[in-house]
Amino acid sequence: MDRIKLLPEIVANQIAAGEVVNAPSNVVKEMMENSIDAGAKCVRVNFRNGGKDMIQIVDDGIGMSMMDARMAFDRHATSKIRSIEDVYQLYTFGFRGEALASIAAVAEVELRTRREEDELGTLTEISGGEFRNQTLVSCSKGSQFVVRNLFYNVPSRRKFIDVQVIFHKMEQRTLVAAMKFYCGKELEAAHSADADTLATYEVLCSQLDRYADLENNVDFLSEFSSRGKTADFAGRIGFDENGTEIITFGKHKGKSVEEVFRKEPSYYDWMMNGDFPLYTKQVITRIKTRMK
Repeated sequence: MDRIKLLPEIVANQIAAGEVVNAPSNVVKEMMENSIDAGAKCVRVNFRNGGKDMIQIVDDGIGMSMMDARMAFDRHATSKIRSIEDVYQLYTFGFRGEALASIAAVAEVELRTRREEDELGTLTEISGGEFRNQTLVSCSKGSQFVVRNLFYNVPSRRKFIDVQVIFHKMEQRTLVAAMKFYCGKELEAAHSADADTLATYEVLCSQLDRYADLENNVDFLSEFSSRGKTADFAGRIGFDENGTEIITFGKHKGKSVEEVFRKEPSYYDWMMNGDFPLYTKQVITRIKTRMK
């Protein structure tokens, strides 16, 4: 049996991504160099969660045509060389046409771009190296790249440190710790019925004093503290009786997260761009990735 085979294009791009992109900072570097090469006088960089969840690069460069916007994501597609002689006369940051193809192979990428002479710009969407969509849109001159969920399809490379997760794993979640945190004193005779009951009462009183949102009402506190079966620490994503993740708030309260994301894909983007805790965003990203 023959053993040597050509790699599928998507696999080759993912391997190339490991050489070109090994951290969010590499994405920023590559795209900023593209912006400078495009004659940009102003380049804006925004990111979320260290670039793992989202990186946005906005420039006022020359922009691209619809065809160029599509071809820019192909490997070795470049505007900078036509012959081998051009390689020795380059005055730009890059020329191989590797960066965009590599980034798009391991992320969800959205490009909005417009040239000065065009009335409308182009929106191009690539996910995991696969072309998704291209359409005309209204946008400013230049280019805007949004890179979401870097390395979502290559879990072995998605190695980032989350201090919030470390905190939740390392800090005690016991009555002794609660007593020290809320009441500022040690719990004597821990695990005895009388001591634990009194300590629980003191902690509750301190919590009611500390958190203005807590109502001193048994029904409210019972409902609030029963939110234990949640997928995230904030209780925004819970579980139904079958163990399926559900949304616990708003217009989709009680609905399956996957069902909502399928019927209303923009809801995922709304949550990722919204003021939700980091861990909640990590949970919905894992659900979104699992759906692919």
